[in-house]
Amino acid sequence: MHFTSHAIILKRIPYGEADQIVTFFSREEGRLSGIAASAKKSLKRFGGGLEPGSIVDLMFSRRPSTNLVRLESLHVVQGTASVLRSLERIEAMAEALELALHFVQEGAREEQKFDLLKEYLTLLSHQNPPIEMKARFLYQWLKFSGYEPPSHLADAPPPNRRLLSPRSEAEQEREWEQAHQFLLEQIEEIIGKTLRSHGVFSRLKI
Repeated sequence: MHFTSHAIILKRIPYGEADQIVTFFSREEGRLSGIAASAKKSLKRFGGGLEPGSIVDLMFSRRPSTNLVRLESLHVVQGTASVLRSLERIEAMAEALELALHFVQEGAREEQKFDLLKEYLTLLSHQNPPIEMKARFLYQWLKFSGYEPPSHLADAPPPNRRLLSPRSEAEQEREWEQAHQFLLEQIEEIIGKTLRSHGVFSRLKI
């Protein structure tokens, strides 16, 4: 039986000479993994749509006695070409996809998280992510995952700031940086490990 799903590609790994195992986030069915047979050869069926971060309409079929589905074909709704032009966008996308791999349950429908991730990827396709955007994404992701980060982080600057003291753009930037770092630490505490994607390209800068 064939199924069609609106999905975000999270990860892919080579399998054999031409196949790939693809993990994707389905709006209808949560996180799933499947075999894309002859993916390296079949441009007609998959094209460049198996790149992590791609938003696709995916057709797949269930396979008896295994959790792996079989990917049949896809239509690319939004590719990753514009994201891949910028190291900042790549890092932000990788961080978001890694969150989905950790927090989205296999076979669990999680529409709020899907819509949030899709919106974030769409924004990344148009612009480098300001730190405020990255922090707000992490805040909403934690809320949709059932955690309650401090409410003032939704608006970043802490509530005890002096309201009569105007803040420079640099000060606002530092406050958002602090909020983003705090949220990342909360996430890493929850999953019990360091996010591999965080700061990868920053550490490469000379």
